[in-house]
Amino acid sequence: MEPSSAPILVEGRALTLNDVLARQGDQTNRRTFQLGSEVREGLAATPPSEISFSTKIPPSAEARFSLGIVGRDWTRSTNEITFSIYLRDNENMQLAFQQTIGAATTEPQWTSAVLPLDQYAGQLVDFVLETTLAAHRQPNPPSPFDGVPVWADLQIGTRRDRQNPPKKFNVLWITIDTLRADHLGCYGYHRPTTPAIDRLAARGILFTNFFSASPWTRPSVSAMLLSRYPHDACSQRNCTGGDFVVDSKWLTLPGVLQKEGYRTAAFVNNVQLGADYGLNHGFDRFLQVDSDDTLLDSLHAWLTEPAIDQMCSSRSLSPPSSVMACFSSRSEQSSAVSLP
Repeated sequence: MEPSSAPILVEGRALTLNDVLARQGDQTNRRTFQLGSEVREGLAATPPSEISFSTKIPPSAEARFSLGIVGRDWTRSTNEITFSIYLRDNENMQLAFQQTIGAATTEPQWTSAVLPLDQYAGQLVDFVLETTLAAHRQPNPPSPFDGVPVWADLQIGTRRDRQNPPKKFNVLWITIDTLRADHLGCYGYHRPTTPAIDRLAARGILFTNFFSASPWTRPSVSAMLLSRYPHDACSQRNCTGGDFVVDSKWLTLPGVLQKEGYRTAAFVNNVQLGADYGLNHGFDRFLQVDSDDTLLDSLHAWLTEPAIDQMCSSRSLSPPSSVMACFSSRSEQSSAVSLP
């Protein structure tokens, strides 16, 4: 359990798994993984495995991360896998987190966790992320049915930054495939086909002189994400048809926003814009869904996460006498619920 000799120090943002791998010069095990409909960038950690690094802990800090097992045959694998995190300061090693995912799991999904780091504020701490076959039972030999354990979404940062972020504009980017400008009211179409878009255009900036980088979906969207021509963005020598895959070496628009402290997520129901084509780079969350309703439900759940986290982290020691909340659509009447 020996970490890298030099600590990883970042300023003004959270430390991420990318920082760890960049320091170690190892990007070979980092790739895109999918569980259910959700795609995340993570690090494969076939047991027994160990990832170690050191960093200085800021005040009011926490570590956030996700874990999961990808490609597991849940009907045939009987091995259980344990994820552990050890912390060491001044030569004292402590088991800070441990969770076992076993054969009883009914549905493959990402498991998110938060590890408070208040006691280490201002200290240089060694982190060791470890995966092993569960020790509480006699494991079978590793098999291809076990799948691949994955650490994903690692962030070590200050809770205060999350609870009181600097005042910045939220960014909502909506793309609609094969939408023709000559059938939009804001561009002069005589029928009222797009009243909501027309109202948005009237309140904001409407571009009247623009060109698409490509005549089809995937390279056009990649050009907007990367600000590069399709032949530069593509990782393949042959960048036509299904061979068009975005090269992961380029910085994307969501990647820029990440560096500025934004949470980034994509909700996609277009088969041309999936993670298999590299369009997930820079997104904290990337969900590939099959219907508009699922897309909107997933978006709403993601948008409410920070509010729930803040309520949990700032709760008083004694429970309040009542809690009032209202979540309703425009078509529903507002309601309030009081809990003892």
